Amino acid sequence: MGEYVAYPNGNPFDPDDPPFKKPDWNFINPTITTWDTNKVISGQGIDRHSPKAFSKPYKQCMFGASQKYRYRTPSMPPGEYKTLMDGINIVRSVGQKDGKWIYTIEKSGRSSTLELPP
Repeated sequence: MGEYVAYPNGNPFDPDDPPFKKPDWNFINPTITTWDTNKVISGQGIDRHSPKAFSKPYKQCMFGASQKYRYRTPSMPPGEYKTLMDGINIVRSVGQKDGKWIYTIEKSGRSSTLELPP
């Protein structure tokens, strides 16, 4: 079981710096992660979206990715996967709100924000 996340514009995908500090925000494109199936079954699967470092001067910036969850069984040919969920959009952005710089990540109708240091 794992995920496949595709970013735009080549490999690696490098969002604008600033505000997304390099090399912290470099992504292998696509990013392919495989999880321990026993952990997933027991509810211990990991799907991290933690923010990384930011650089100044901040500027309004946004980038997206497309995520899918997939699995494979030992009887499947090498490299073959079955998709569980597809078309999951992930949007990361930096912008201003009430005079403060904010990082936002949005996925599946939910969002989380982080106020950036002045």
